[in-house]
Amino acid sequence: MAINHELMESLEYKGDYGGRKTCKDCVHCPIGEGYQPCAKQGVDVLPSNNVCRAFKPRIVNPSSPPFNFDDYLEFLGSDFYRPHSVDTSIIVGESWGAIGLEIDANGVWHSKFGKITHYKPYDKPYCRNFFPRCHVEVDGHKFEIDYKRYRECRTVEDGAVNFAVHLWKDKPTQRRYNKEINGRWPLNDYRKTR
Repeated sequence: MAINHELMESLEYKGDYGGRKTCKDCVHCPIGEGYQPCAKQGVDVLPSNNVCRAFKPRIVNPSSPPFNFDDYLEFLGSDFYRPHSVDTSIIVGESWGAIGLEIDANGVWHSKFGKITHYKPYDKPYCRNFFPRCHVEVDGHKFEIDYKRYRECRTVEDGAVNFAVHLWKDKPTQRRYNKEINGRWPLNDYRKTR
């Protein structure tokens, strides 16, 4: 199946957003390392998560347009998250640089240098609806949440966390995490036993 490259270039985003917004850029999430409490999600969130509909920028640039979440989603779907493929029949440039590593007779690693060819990149359109997961934590239990649920602030719904992946340890000395996939974890039952 041939790729229609003109169509791909016409689908490029031409709006106001030029970079990804994360939870650390939001006023609802305190600045810090590791999981931080979010006033809107109701759980601790990772500052590197994509923002939700409750996003309010920590620093407002008066010359920039007001933040529109739907336009921002269009930016995420059309440009930032689409992986690239290359057309090896079109060379757009060459450069000289490190192309690998090798070990000499003394067992020391050295970089190999050579010519690097750069090809014409194209976006893959089928990845628009697939976003990376968002990470949240409740009392040592770590969850990966589907971004569609996270962005609508439905991480905690009816007193439970609906997750894609749930990781936890039964004891602090346990080496590996226990893992559960695609389920619902009731917060109220767990908090009553603590």
